[in-house]
Amino acid sequence: EDQPNPRNLRSVQVIGEQSLRLNRMVGAMLDVSRIETGQLSIARAPVELVMLTRRVLDEIMPMLPDHTVETELADEPLLLDGDELRLEQVLHNLINNAAKYSPEGGVVQVRVQREGDDALISVTDHGIGIPLEAQQRLFERFYRAGNAQELNIKGMGIGLYLVNEIIGLHSGQIDVRSAEGAGSTFSIRLPLRPS
Repeated sequence: EDQPNPRNLRSVQVIGEQSLRLNRMVGAMLDVSRIETGQLSIARAPVELVMLTRRVLDEIMPMLPDHTVETELADEPLLLDGDELRLEQVLHNLINNAAKYSPEGGVVQVRVQREGDDALISVTDHGIGIPLEAQQRLFERFYRAGNAQELNIKGMGIGLYLVNEIIGLHSGQIDVRSAEGAGSTFSIRLPLRPS
């Protein structure tokens, strides 16, 4: 029996990855238009954040061959009322960004912990960092930091805009700490379900 040609297999894999990317881009553009018309909403249900994070990492890690992903996940379930698909979108975006903006490879750290009545998610990279003047505008629609454009790192400038809206709909907060040339940490705080 003929073995599949490795080059053909790789081509099929690339087509699959590109289709997923295109699908995500179209979805993101639709979401932008939902935000503009006030129609972006979330379907609340119990979500367990640690398990969700593990699942997202399992999906993403094969696509990041040049990066090492280090995790620090709470050893207790972290339950919140939220939209699992939307929170998955947030995690995908932040982890993919961490890899994309550290083009030399290196370590991406993903942390999910409990702090009082909140869940804290943080994603840290050691990449190009964000210039101070750009940090104020990062969550604006279509905004992209100058150093990302200079280095020709592709993007549409809507990922963080969506992340910010989704976190807001979950009554959460997002912030960023960064220094140009020294990487970035995006931190999210989300209220847990009352126990």
